[in-house]
Amino acid sequence: MLHELRSRPGHRWFSDADRDLYVWLDADERFTGFQLCYDKRSGERAITWRVGGSLEHASVNAGDELPTRNDAPELIALVDAVPLTRLREEFEQAGRTIDPAVYAFVMDVLSTNGGHRQRGGAVR
Repeated sequence: MLHELRSRPGHRWFSDADRDLYVWLDADERFTGFQLCYDKRSGERAITWRVGGSLEHASVNAGDELPTRNDAPELIALVDAVPLTRLREEFEQAGRTIDPAVYAFVMDVLSTNGGHRQRGGAVR
């Protein structure tokens, strides 16, 4: 189950063992986008959505493969299909404990694909 780790103006962060959810807000506390990172323990990937944009899918390179380096994580665009049905079903359960407004916002985007076509691979 997701729980909130950090909240500050313009940004909220929720996490559990399998996923991280970052939510962005404007100065009036309106949602402007989110990033849902999933499969953290086995080939982490992320979907990112911003108001007026499309759903983007990426793999996450943690940047810490070598013990002598600790690079910043980077997103590498993917063209494979977003497992949107699976993500929606998992978030429906894992997100029930977070702020209801955040939960509704993310569920709406996951349910409608943000009202926009995904950039890259197909949605399934």
